[in-house]
Amino acid sequence: STQSTWGAEVMKCLTKVHKVLENKKYAGLGCIPEKLTLCKRLSQCLNPLLPQGVHQRALDVFSMVFQQLGPGPLALELPLYSSGLFPFFQHASTQVKPRILEMYQKYYLTTGPLALSLCVDGLVSSILCGMEEENSPIAMSTSLLLDSLCTTLHPNQYLVYRAVWNSIYHDKQVRCAGFNFLKLKLPMYSALI
Repeated sequence: STQSTWGAEVMKCLTKVHKVLENKKYAGLGCIPEKLTLCKRLSQCLNPLLPQGVHQRALDVFSMVFQQLGPGPLALELPLYSSGLFPFFQHASTQVKPRILEMYQKYYLTTGPLALSLCVDGLVSSILCGMEEENSPIAMSTSLLLDSLCTTLHPNQYLVYRAVWNSIYHDKQVRCAGFNFLKLKLPMYSALI
Protein backbone atom coordinates (compact mmCIF):
# COMPACT_ATOMS: atom_id res chain seq x y z
CA SER A 1 0.00 0.00 0.00
CA THR A 2 2.80 2.42 0.92
CA GLN A 3 4.75 1.42 -2.18
CA SER A 4 1.73 1.97 -4.44
CA THR A 5 1.16 5.39 -2.85
CA TRP A 6 4.80 6.25 -3.40
CA GLY A 7 4.54 5.02 -7.01
CA ALA A 8 1.53 7.30 -7.56
CA GLU A 9 3.43 10.27 -6.14
CA VAL A 10 6.40 9.56 -8.41
CA MET A 11 4.03 9.29 -11.37
CA LYS A 12 2.55 12.72 -10.58
CA CYS A 13 6.02 14.26 -10.40
CA LEU A 14 7.05 12.68 -13.70
CA THR A 15 3.90 14.00 -15.34
CA LYS A 16 4.71 17.52 -14.10
CA VAL A 17 8.27 17.29 -15.44
CA HIS A 18 6.95 16.05 -18.77
CA LYS A 19 4.55 18.99 -18.99
CA VAL A 20 7.33 21.45 -18.21
CA LEU A 21 9.48 19.96 -20.96
CA GLU A 22 6.55 20.15 -23.39
CA ASN A 23 6.26 23.90 -22.72
CA LYS A 24 7.17 25.90 -25.82
CA LYS A 25 9.43 28.05 -23.68
CA TYR A 26 11.89 25.13 -23.49
CA ALA A 27 11.51 23.97 -27.10
CA GLY A 28 14.66 24.58 -29.10
CA LEU A 29 16.60 25.62 -26.01
CA GLY A 30 19.25 22.98 -26.73
CA CYS A 31 19.93 22.37 -23.05
CA ILE A 32 18.11 21.04 -20.03
CA PRO A 33 18.15 23.09 -16.82
CA GLU A 34 19.28 21.20 -13.70
CA LYS A 35 20.22 18.22 -15.85
CA LEU A 36 22.28 16.53 -13.14
CA THR A 37 19.37 16.52 -10.71
CA LEU A 38 16.95 15.47 -13.44
CA CYS A 39 19.16 12.53 -14.48
CA LYS A 40 19.55 11.42 -10.90
CA ARG A 41 15.80 11.48 -10.28
CA LEU A 42 14.96 9.80 -13.58
CA SER A 43 17.43 7.03 -12.75
CA GLN A 44 15.71 6.55 -9.41
CA CYS A 45 12.39 6.24 -11.25
CA LEU A 46 13.81 3.23 -13.09
CA ASN A 47 14.14 1.28 -9.86
CA PRO A 48 12.99 -2.29 -10.66
CA LEU A 49 10.79 -2.29 -7.54
CA LEU A 50 8.60 0.50 -8.92
CA PRO A 51 5.56 -0.30 -11.08
CA GLN A 52 5.93 -0.60 -14.84
CA GLY A 53 3.79 2.53 -15.33
CA VAL A 54 6.40 4.61 -13.53
CA HIS A 55 9.11 3.13 -15.77
CA GLN A 56 7.08 3.97 -18.88
CA ARG A 57 6.54 7.54 -17.70
CA ALA A 58 10.25 7.95 -16.87
CA LEU A 59 11.08 6.74 -20.38
CA ASP A 60 8.61 9.33 -21.74
CA VAL A 61 10.59 12.02 -19.93
CA PHE A 62 13.91 10.61 -21.17
CA SER A 63 12.52 10.67 -24.73
CA MET A 64 11.32 14.24 -24.30
CA VAL A 65 14.75 15.30 -23.02
CA PHE A 66 16.52 13.57 -25.92
CA GLN A 67 14.14 15.17 -28.39
CA GLN A 68 14.62 18.62 -26.84
CA LEU A 69 18.40 18.30 -26.91
CA GLY A 70 18.83 16.94 -30.42
CA PRO A 71 21.76 14.80 -31.59
CA GLY A 72 24.58 17.33 -31.12
CA PRO A 73 24.04 18.33 -27.48
CA LEU A 74 22.89 14.81 -26.60
CA ALA A 75 26.21 13.44 -27.88
CA LEU A 76 28.00 15.57 -25.29
CA GLU A 77 25.69 14.45 -22.47
CA LEU A 78 25.29 10.80 -23.42
CA PRO A 79 27.24 9.44 -20.42
CA LEU A 80 25.05 11.42 -18.04
CA TYR A 81 21.79 9.96 -19.36
CA SER A 82 23.25 6.50 -19.97
CA SER A 83 24.13 6.07 -16.30
CA GLY A 84 20.43 5.59 -15.53
CA LEU A 85 19.29 3.79 -18.66
CA PHE A 86 22.04 1.20 -19.14
CA PRO A 87 21.63 -0.63 -15.79
CA PHE A 88 17.84 -0.66 -16.10
CA PHE A 89 17.55 -2.70 -19.31
CA GLN A 90 18.27 -6.10 -17.75
CA HIS A 91 15.62 -5.49 -15.06
CA ALA A 92 12.99 -4.04 -17.40
CA SER A 93 9.83 -5.99 -18.14
CA THR A 94 9.37 -7.58 -21.55
CA GLN A 95 6.86 -4.82 -22.36
CA VAL A 96 9.38 -2.06 -21.59
CA LYS A 97 12.50 -3.53 -23.24
CA PRO A 98 11.35 -2.86 -26.84
CA ARG A 99 10.73 0.76 -25.89
CA ILE A 100 14.27 1.15 -24.57
CA LEU A 101 15.71 -0.45 -27.71
CA GLU A 102 13.67 1.98 -29.83
CA MET A 103 15.03 4.90 -27.81
CA TYR A 104 18.59 3.73 -28.36
CA GLN A 105 17.89 3.32 -32.08
CA LYS A 106 16.19 6.71 -32.43
CA TYR A 107 18.35 8.87 -30.20
CA TYR A 108 21.68 7.19 -29.46
CA LEU A 109 22.55 6.09 -32.98
CA THR A 110 21.93 9.61 -34.31
CA THR A 111 24.61 11.08 -32.02
CA GLY A 112 27.31 9.84 -34.38
CA PRO A 113 30.29 7.49 -34.30
CA LEU A 114 32.45 9.47 -31.88
CA ALA A 115 29.85 9.68 -29.11
CA LEU A 116 28.86 6.06 -29.64
CA SER A 117 32.45 4.83 -29.57
CA LEU A 118 32.78 6.35 -26.11
CA CYS A 119 29.75 4.50 -24.72
CA VAL A 120 29.72 1.35 -26.86
CA ASP A 121 30.97 -0.91 -24.05
CA GLY A 122 28.18 0.18 -21.70
CA LEU A 123 25.51 0.07 -24.39
CA VAL A 124 26.45 -3.42 -25.56
CA SER A 125 26.80 -4.73 -22.01
CA SER A 126 23.39 -3.28 -21.22
CA ILE A 127 21.41 -4.69 -24.13
CA LEU A 128 23.21 -7.99 -24.59
CA CYS A 129 20.86 -9.69 -22.12
CA GLY A 130 18.16 -9.13 -24.76
CA MET A 131 19.76 -12.00 -26.70
CA GLU A 132 19.01 -14.62 -24.02
CA GLU A 133 15.99 -16.16 -25.76
CA GLU A 134 17.37 -16.69 -29.25
CA ASN A 135 14.25 -16.34 -31.40
CA SER A 136 12.22 -13.97 -29.26
CA PRO A 137 11.09 -10.57 -30.58
CA ILE A 138 13.38 -8.86 -28.07
CA ALA A 139 16.37 -10.89 -29.31
CA MET A 140 15.56 -9.91 -32.89
CA SER A 141 15.26 -6.23 -31.95
CA THR A 142 18.49 -6.41 -29.94
CA SER A 143 20.28 -8.04 -32.85
CA LEU A 144 19.00 -5.34 -35.23
CA LEU A 145 20.19 -2.62 -32.86
CA LEU A 146 23.62 -4.21 -32.59
CA ASP A 147 23.75 -4.42 -36.41
CA SER A 148 22.80 -0.73 -36.65
CA LEU A 149 25.47 0.07 -34.09
CA CYS A 150 28.05 -1.73 -36.25
CA THR A 151 26.88 0.22 -39.31
CA THR A 152 27.03 3.55 -37.48
CA LEU A 153 30.52 2.82 -36.14
CA HIS A 154 31.85 1.68 -39.55
CA PRO A 155 34.83 1.28 -40.12
CA ASN A 156 35.26 0.73 -36.37
CA GLN A 157 32.55 -1.91 -35.98
CA TYR A 158 35.11 -4.11 -34.28
CA LEU A 159 34.29 -2.01 -31.17
CA VAL A 160 30.92 -3.76 -30.94
CA TYR A 161 32.46 -7.23 -31.10
CA ARG A 162 35.16 -6.22 -28.62
CA ALA A 163 32.40 -5.02 -26.28
CA VAL A 164 30.55 -8.33 -26.70
CA TRP A 165 33.69 -10.31 -25.85
CA ASN A 166 34.41 -8.04 -22.87
CA SER A 167 30.87 -8.57 -21.61
CA ILE A 168 31.17 -12.34 -22.02
CA TYR A 169 34.46 -12.33 -20.14
CA HIS A 170 33.48 -9.99 -17.31
CA ASP A 171 29.75 -10.59 -16.75
CA LYS A 172 28.52 -14.14 -16.28
CA GLN A 173 24.89 -12.92 -16.40
CA VAL A 174 25.19 -12.05 -20.11
CA ARG A 175 27.61 -14.80 -21.10
CA CYS A 176 24.99 -17.06 -22.68
CA ALA A 177 23.32 -14.10 -24.42
CA GLY A 178 26.70 -12.99 -25.78
CA PHE A 179 27.37 -16.42 -27.21
CA ASN A 180 23.89 -16.41 -28.76
CA PHE A 181 24.73 -13.15 -30.51
CA LEU A 182 28.10 -14.45 -31.73
CA LYS A 183 26.49 -17.68 -32.93
CA LEU A 184 24.02 -15.63 -34.94
CA LYS A 185 26.61 -13.26 -36.43
CA LEU A 186 29.65 -15.47 -36.87
CA PRO A 187 28.71 -18.62 -38.82
CA MET A 188 32.11 -20.19 -38.24
CA TYR A 189 31.52 -19.85 -34.48
CA SER A 190 28.20 -21.72 -34.58
CA ALA A 191 29.93 -24.74 -36.14
CA LEU A 192 32.03 -25.04 -32.96
CA ILE A 193 29.01 -25.28 -30.66
